[in-house]
Amino acid sequence: MATLVDKGKEVMIAALNTSGPVHIGWGTGGTTVTETDTTLNTEASENRVSGTKSVVTTTKDNDTYQVVGEMTADGTKTVDNAGLFTDTKANDGDLVVKGGFTGVALEENDKIEFTIKIQQTNV
Repeated sequence: MATLVDKGKEVMIAALNTSGPVHIGWGTGGTTVTETDTTLNTEASENRVSGTKSVVTTTKDNDTYQVVGEMTADGTKTVDNAGLFTDTKANDGDLVVKGGFTGVALEENDKIEFTIKIQQTNV
């Protein structure tokens, strides 16, 4: 069996930083997340935002692709899941990362800043 060495992991993370997904969306309707998910539970009405991408160190040098973006509520809702997508439009593009969390009650113009990380680790 072959092993992906540390430098290979850095190269993969650098490739994400060059052309990886940067669009963040949020949703309502539950915190359940599975590996087969292709959408948020119910994507909220706000447009996805383009985040700022970077490579950061979590455990080893340059092992994590990170996207940071802030979303603003267009009305009253409770947000409990978010994801990283390959496209800015709802129902377009691929869902790459999804997370569920305890619901956050929002009023119009409330904001949440999301930090989404993809870390390359040994499996």
